[in-house]
Amino acid sequence: MLLGDRVRDNTKTSWVGQMIAPLTDAGEGSQASFVSTTFSLEEGARPVLHVSAQGLYVAHVNGVRVGTDLLTPSWTCYDDRIGWQSYDLSQYVVPGENRISIWLADGWYRSQIMWSTSGILNCWGDRIAAIAQIEVDGRVIAATGADWTSGLLPVTRSGIYYGEDYDARLEGAEASGGVEVLAFDTGLLVPHETAAVRELEPLPPIEVWREKSGATVYDFGQNLAGYLRFTVEGEAGARVRIEHSEVLGPERFF
Repeated sequence: MLLGDRVRDNTKTSWVGQMIAPLTDAGEGSQASFVSTTFSLEEGARPVLHVSAQGLYVAHVNGVRVGTDLLTPSWTCYDDRIGWQSYDLSQYVVPGENRISIWLADGWYRSQIMWSTSGILNCWGDRIAAIAQIEVDGRVIAATGADWTSGLLPVTRSGIYYGEDYDARLEGAEASGGVEVLAFDTGLLVPHETAAVRELEPLPPIEVWREKSGATVYDFGQNLAGYLRFTVEGEAGARVRIEHSEVLGPERFF
């Protein structure tokens, strides 16, 4: 069954792919990394990607993001089970050589859990990693392994509570390192069990004003889970800082 370009697959997959950690990764709170490889396809092939991660992942094929799911593979207790997702890659591939890159981030796996005064780092482990394989008609044509490469992303820091720092000057970086195959029990992997986290319709602010400090405040009129979409221009190296809050000020409470 297709959910957009995500495939609902409740069958038991025989995993050929191995859990691989990028050697470019410097640990919790550091610049995010990707793992990558190339694969070849014949004309008319309909490849399906099975993928999961220790941490959060986003897959790209030929430079295009795969699917619209967010926060994959989703919240879980990594000691007991890790969800995996399947995606139809037909719209992203071409006959001949293709490239897949899997972007990785700390997520719940190792970024700070709980508050700053009692924060837990590396709660489930200290190595972000990905496991994936691409199949055509049930035949594995590519899988994560020691031959994959790794590199650094423009996401210079991220965390579940921290948010994200992004440096657009670092976009398009090439692979600069290798990977390490980690010991991993594929028996922990289970098909995605619920609906994906997805973007909803944009919610416009109900009020906008500027503070004496020079900051602009956008009031969305409700508590919500989301992020801002904005367009900005400036000199190279300029910074845009966005903070989210549940409390607007002394006279403005939800």
